[in-house]
Amino acid sequence: MKGIIEKLKCNGCQACYNVCMKNAIVMKEDENGFLYPLIDNKNCVDCGLCKSVCPILQSDTKLPSNVQAYAVKNLDEAVKSNSSSGGVFHSLATYVLNNNGVVFGVVLDSNLTAKHIKITTTDEIYKLQGSKYLQSDVQKTYQMVKEELSSGKLVLFTGTPCQNAGLASFLRKDYDNLILQDIICHGVPSPLAFKKYIEEIEKEHKNTVKHVFFRSKKSGWKEYSVEVVFNDNSSFIEPSKDNLFIYGLVSNLTLRSSCFNCNFKGDNRCSDITLADFWGIENALPEFDDDKGVSLVLINSKKGEQVFDRIKDGLQVLPVDFDLAVANNKSYGLSADNFDGRKIFFKKIKNSKFSIAIKNTKSVLRVKRLPKIIAKKLKKLFKLK
Repeated sequence: MKGIIEKLKCNGCQACYNVCMKNAIVMKEDENGFLYPLIDNKNCVDCGLCKSVCPILQSDTKLPSNVQAYAVKNLDEAVKSNSSSGGVFHSLATYVLNNNGVVFGVVLDSNLTAKHIKITTTDEIYKLQGSKYLQSDVQKTYQMVKEELSSGKLVLFTGTPCQNAGLASFLRKDYDNLILQDIICHGVPSPLAFKKYIEEIEKEHKNTVKHVFFRSKKSGWKEYSVEVVFNDNSSFIEPSKDNLFIYGLVSNLTLRSSCFNCNFKGDNRCSDITLADFWGIENALPEFDDDKGVSLVLINSKKGEQVFDRIKDGLQVLPVDFDLAVANNKSYGLSADNFDGRKIFFKKIKNSKFSIAIKNTKSVLRVKRLPKIIAKKLKKLFKLK
């Protein structure tokens, strides 16, 4: 079997997997737990469709112009409380479902696997709320989206920028009844790393994990926590600054290779609406900050503007200068920094507990950086140039 493109560039969007009608493409986990498409030569007829829909190989991403930025909070405190930031997604999904539409988004299922699913009622929105700091398995949802669009249904698809690009490329035409919504993405962590993290927690607590809330607001929005719930409904909460899984994410140890050279940063995106946390709101608009969550909403298209206008009644909205809005969201325009730590971590995780792999990686990195630190201190001490 062989891949579609160079492995380092493949973001796992699964557009190729969805477009192949000969079942010649399978998604296989690599040694780090990430899914990659492989071509089964026995079934392949060399039609070239897989490459024609690959968003990395194509350069037809529609660049947004005159992006509008807003600070937004849902007026329903319960909705905002159950959301990662300001609760805008709930309003967006409610609008679509109340107009006989369907919504595709990510759920953390009973096996703690992140997957894209379809929901058809407002009672199901909770499944898609909240951040899932994992790369989701799109499965065959692109095909399902196309079927719904062709039947005339209003469709909302939410995912990472590369997943949105994968869907748009798979569809190969514009649909007036499709709303694409992405996020400002730092990068996607390894499902293998998450599995190891869960295994260690279950062994330590002698209990089975039922669910993980990656962004619990019980300690506030800006200083969020990770909450782990067990089958007996007991739980523990750990501040994000102390949580090793979050450390692996923000320090780039657990990210997919393609995240270090992401093709869908800045305005190179096809989404109508981009949602994110409005980090830095306490400085930009201190009167708007209640530490309960504020969404940053970027409107990238005329369609996005029209949809946003229709959901504003349930939201508190403030227009914001674009540069000010993204000032503390560096991931909007920049890929994650690649460095030796990732290779060290994935080498250690294969035969170690998650916490040991993280801590050992931190120790190795400290030793590697020691000569630079010493040189810097000596330069300062002796005022060398």
